[in-house]
Amino acid sequence: SKQAKEAGLITQLGYADEILVTRAFLDEKQAVLLDLERQVEELTSRIDFQLRHRDGLHKEKMAEMQEKYSEEIETERRKFEVLREEKAETEMEYEENIKNLEETHAKQTQELEESFQQKMLVEVQRYQK
Repeated sequence: SKQAKEAGLITQLGYADEILVTRAFLDEKQAVLLDLERQVEELTSRIDFQLRHRDGLHKEKMAEMQEKYSEEIETERRKFEVLREEKAETEMEYEENIKNLEETHAKQTQELEESFQQKMLVEVQRYQK
């Protein structure tokens, strides 16, 4: 039979690695390949643009945050300086008050001693008569 002869021929020769295709088929496949390569390039460009854009936004946001926190730190530093100056002034006032109180106390103590000595002298003189 014809089919048996073809089957025998196929097993004798084996299958070929090459096949015949038309020029139109090759052109179509080449066009599809070029289109896919173009799409890959387009997507790559779009992704690169998005990444650059995102990086730019992040840098901008970082700069804004850095400026904001720098301003806040400066404000807090100024507040701290004002408080330190107020503390120093208050300490000086208290030291001045303590010094005045000590002087007043010493003066009053001296006056009391002098008054006591005077009264003792008067009493001693009174009893000596």
